[in-house]
Amino acid sequence: MESKHGGILQHTIATEFQKPSYDEWLEVANKSLKGKTVSEYVRNTFENIKIKPLYTKADLPKERIHLGDYRYKWKIAQQVEGESIAKINKNILEAIEYGQPTVAFKIPKGLNKSNIEELFKGINFAEVSFFIDGKEEIIPFYQLLFHFIKNESVHIEGFIGFDPVRSIVENSYKGEEKKNLLTLWCNTIKKASDQTQNLKTLFVDGRFFEQTGGNAVQQIAFTLSTAVEQIENLKEAGVPVEFFFKNTVVGLNVQSNFFMEIAKLRAMRYLWKKLAESYEVDNQLAVLDLFAETTMVNKSKLDPYTNMLRSSGEAFAAVIGQVQTLRIQPFDAVYGETSKLGVRFARNIHHILREESSLANVKDPAAGSYFIEHLTNELIEKSWQLFLQIEELGGLLEAFNQKAVEQLMIENRQNMLSDLYKRKIKLIGTNQYADISEKLQESDFAVETLKKLKPIAIQQIENGIANGDSIEDFFVESSEEKSVINYFRLSEEYEKLRFLAKKSYKEGNPPRIGLIGLGMVKEYKKITDFVSDFCASGGILAEPIQEEIQLEEISRIVNQASEKIIGFAGTDDHFEQALPFIEKTIVENHKKLYLIAGLRKKEVIHKLKELGVTFFIDEKADHVETLKRILVEIGGDLDAAGVR
Repeated sequence: MESKHGGILQHTIATEFQKPSYDEWLEVANKSLKGKTVSEYVRNTFENIKIKPLYTKADLPKERIHLGDYRYKWKIAQQVEGESIAKINKNILEAIEYGQPTVAFKIPKGLNKSNIEELFKGINFAEVSFFIDGKEEIIPFYQLLFHFIKNESVHIEGFIGFDPVRSIVENSYKGEEKKNLLTLWCNTIKKASDQTQNLKTLFVDGRFFEQTGGNAVQQIAFTLSTAVEQIENLKEAGVPVEFFFKNTVVGLNVQSNFFMEIAKLRAMRYLWKKLAESYEVDNQLAVLDLFAETTMVNKSKLDPYTNMLRSSGEAFAAVIGQVQTLRIQPFDAVYGETSKLGVRFARNIHHILREESSLANVKDPAAGSYFIEHLTNELIEKSWQLFLQIEELGGLLEAFNQKAVEQLMIENRQNMLSDLYKRKIKLIGTNQYADISEKLQESDFAVETLKKLKPIAIQQIENGIANGDSIEDFFVESSEEKSVINYFRLSEEYEKLRFLAKKSYKEGNPPRIGLIGLGMVKEYKKITDFVSDFCASGGILAEPIQEEIQLEEISRIVNQASEKIIGFAGTDDHFEQALPFIEKTIVENHKKLYLIAGLRKKEVIHKLKELGVTFFIDEKADHVETLKRILVEIGGDLDAAGVR
């Protein structure tokens, strides 16, 4: 029975705390912004989606997006590496021991029927599943695996596959090479379905479109188009469409744009069902098996421990977006080799999210969020529209031939880099809050010669495996150039600048800029701090020569300074007061170069330019280009560092 007092309290709360309307909120918000309006905080994303400061129930799509009411623990698919087959085996067993019930590894060189038993030694296949995503080497690997299964009488499950469409684009398969690759792929899929009952063999690899610069809309649309290319080739080979949807894993990368990435994964799941409907496939077969991997695009060699924070947030977004399988890149994977610490931390992020945060116990955790549901719907509409445009061009491969896909991704990549260089995109430790004293590690990925599968039949591969051939025996060096759409990382130009500064100057003695603050410390410190942070991203130390100075002292201080570049920092008022003294200093010390920060007044800027001032920096300056120019003037060899 409800108490009298409880009823009164509920009535009081209901009457005293009336829910304000959006217009009422907007009126109060505009007043609090002191001259600005809420509309000024609306921004456009790279997907051309407007992001508002506040979302309400009115922003929900007319038809709610239902993605399923299931709970599950996603598979951990950390990819194991090693310098030898024995080491890979040891690392697989260690991964299993520490909570990864998935066998995931890069297929090693030299693998053949004689040493594949060593690779799988001690693994209980009744308790683990495979998750191996590779490239064309998957085709001969399957033949080795069939040989192993037959000899050892073991049953395997999970997923092993590669995306032939990605290989065609990335490795420039054309004509008969392309036809042969697709034939080998289809025949391998058919044989695998006969040999194994619980192994998924098809992979639609949408990661390529993120790794080369595509935005969320492009990633979804091009991934759907990749699926259509595979479906149509399988149909020609006599493989039913239902088999495709039942046996396919889709891979996407996840970036640090938290809400956009959640919405991307949700939109992908919805549109996968729409694609299945267009092929008249039963709804129960259209449940997407989604694999996500944290991106390398935003990972940096500068202050690399910040990569842990990025990957943790990306993994969190992937889990909220409800992926079936997740791989978290170790924080030091950006160097081409990972440490034990990096591997351990990456694996433990899974355990924290699963076991400590209990995220696996929630059904569609993003459902009901006005913002995420609105964003999901926007991505669905824009991605489907782009997908249809690609299909009208003749499909993904034909669109690549016409450079339509390439143009879109390159344009988006340039937009991302432009925002990064203007510091609208912030990479902590790279283009903001850089640690100029950190010890830089200059290793990188090994550049491998492009190889392609030999133009041979599946029977020849089977015979070669039976005769003891290793996987690389089925490849030849290619005379073709790799795809013009290259992988990229946002931080690459900053890394080159930092390594240049390190090479050009002795350790502990970075290139320097001397700063002169105009006015009192409290008046110019914010500006000098900005200059110091701005320059640190290029490995340049910029700090005040001394604290508060008299204007009459400027010329003497500059003359005595050892730095080649002198910076002045202050407000418009202080620059106007100091202008005669700065002019006198420039005339008397013409061998020095000068940098101006904090000045807004156009007449004063024009006057200083006439005097020959070289550098003017503010929040809108192109960060990388300015740092390059500064390093050139100080004496760095840009050509030697590969910056130009």
